[in-house]
Parts: sequence; structure tokens; C-alpha cells
Amino acid sequence: MISINIIQEALVTKLKSSVALTAKLATASEVREDQYQGRSYSYPCVRIDIGLELPYADCTLAQVPFSVLCYSEKASSFEANDIANVVNQLLHHKPFSGTGIKFVQITSEGVEAAQREDERTWVAVANFNAIFNPLP
Repeated sequence: MISINIIQEALVTKLKSSVALTAKLATASEVREDQYQGRSYSYPCVRIDIGLELPYADCTLAQVPFSVLCYSEKASSFEANDIANVVNQLLHHKPFSGTGIKFVQITSEGVEAAQREDERTWVAVANFNAIFNPLP
């Protein structure tokens, strides 16, 4: 098993490196972990929510579900849905390595259409399951 912080950092770095995604966001710095408690947000933005990490197969690998929450303050849900679809295309069946981790398989578990989170904010969710192993 590997630290949740390493998993989260690798996913944040991967998403920030995508011009296709960051071009749709307020800034590249608006790719953060879901638990970010900063005082200011710029919309549109994405947040990564890591689920329960479990051992996989013979325990040399591990798996974790994660979601990428895509936020927008536009009048329509279109922007949030569009960002979630970009994220889905960026990660589904696209293994990659980060600092200390190799994602050997990432599978889309579906994209949830945008719903109102509050009076001004839409959120669409791209859901994934990842299998990974630590790098030496």
C-alpha cells in the first residue's frame, strides 16, 4: 500500500499537466484535492476525492476509487459537464507514473451529469478506479 498523499499528488500533477483541461479552468492551480481549505476559489475548478485504498491481487498492487469533481458557476450545467468529459478522456485507460507511484490501470466508472450544489454552483463528477504499485 502507498500513502494517500502520494496518490493524490500524482493525480493533481497529472491533471495540471493537461493543457486540454487547464485551458478550461480559471487557472491550473485550481486542480486540487477535495479537502483543500483555502480561502479563495476561482471557478471553474476541479477537486480530486480519493476513496478507500485496498490491497489488490497478491498485495504487490493496490487499488483505489477516486472521483474528480468539476465545478462551474455558469448559468448552464454545460461547462461542468464539458470539464468532466475532458477529465474522463484524459484518464480512462491511460496509465501513467508519478513520483513514487505507477498507475498500471485506470478505468472510468462513469461520469455523473452536473447537479446544482448550491444556488450558484454546478458540479459534475468523473468516477474512476485505479490499480497502482509503488515505484522504488
